[in-house]
Parts: sequence; C-alpha cells; structure tokens
Amino acid sequence: MKNHELLYIFDDLVVVAIGDAYKPAEDTWLIYTYLTDLRARAHTCVDMGSGTGILGARVLKNGSAKRCVFLDVLGDALESTRRTLAANNLSSRGLVVSSDGDFLRERSVELVVSNPPYLPAHGRMVEDVATEGGPRGHETIEFFTRLASSALHPGGLYVLLYSSLSGEEEVRRILQEKGFTCSVKNYKKLFFETLYLAECVRNED
Repeated sequence: MKNHELLYIFDDLVVVAIGDAYKPAEDTWLIYTYLTDLRARAHTCVDMGSGTGILGARVLKNGSAKRCVFLDVLGDALESTRRTLAANNLSSRGLVVSSDGDFLRERSVELVVSNPPYLPAHGRMVEDVATEGGPRGHETIEFFTRLASSALHPGGLYVLLYSSLSGEEEVRRILQEKGFTCSVKNYKKLFFETLYLAECVRNED
C-alpha cells in the first residue's frame, strides 16, 4: 500500500517512513552517526531534502540546534517528516516546508545537513527525485550547495553526503567554488560506489 507506515528505531529516535519517502539506508547511517556525535550549538538548522526527517530530528534531539527547517518536495517525505517529529515530541521545534529552499534568507542559519539525491539518472530525465540527482548525479548537490552557501553565516557548518557516482572531483569543485572548506570525515565502500561524508565550513566572503 502506498501509504503504509514503517517505523525505525535509531538509538533514542523513532523514524517514520511512508509511501515513496526515502527509507534509511547505508548513506543515512553514515551521516546519522556523524550527527549523533555533533556538538554544535546552532540556533537554526536546515535539513535539505529531509526524506523521513531523520537528520534534522537527530540534530534537534542532540540539542545541536534550537530549531530546524525541513525542506522537501515529495508529499510522502513531508508527511514522514511530520510524523517523525511528532513521534519524538519535536514538532514545536521543527518547521516542515514544501519547497526547494529558494525562500531561505542570506546569512540566516548556522547549520545545514543534507543527504541529497546523488545518483545519475537512468535516462535523460529524472524519474526518481528521491534518489536521482540529475543526468550526471551532482546537479541537486550543486543546487543545495548554492542554497547552503547563501543561507549560512560565515563559519557555519554544511554536512553533506555524496557518492563516487556523483563525480568526486566535480562535487569538490562545486564546494570550493561556493565558498566552502571541506574535509571528508568518513566514508563507506559498497559494491558499486563509495559514500563520502563531508564536513564543510562556510568561508568568509
């Protein structure tokens, strides 16, 4: 059934997934583990492409941000995020928005987290917006990175998950051109790709 609800338990966090929302997988676990140990003290976090809301909810549960804006364009993802927040008594600290993020004001947040769609599309058009990041795989990463660069205060943190299939050199070029200094904090080799977890700091203009 399209709206069948799935529940996942990650430590002290309940995660709800319905329908076509992206379900937690190896990439989710890689960035989730990093966020579990994050000791940031942000006022506002943005979870770009929130899916189930697991990343922003983890940040809120940690106390690494006082509030979080969750962005997605899939209806099932937005509803999954709402249910995840409700299941963890975090609804009052989260704002779930159906948007690609163009409304974000410049220099308005201190933390951005994202596990974006990063796989190359199978054809010339994207068919699965939850997993396919564009014809070459890095187009959504580039779009999110531009938004993060604008929205973050100098010194703000951008935590990004990407894949070798996204084009490693291209992703690094995008991050550098958008004003970030980055380091790979973790990676995971799978059969057909390598996943990378990047910690990126917004440079002064």
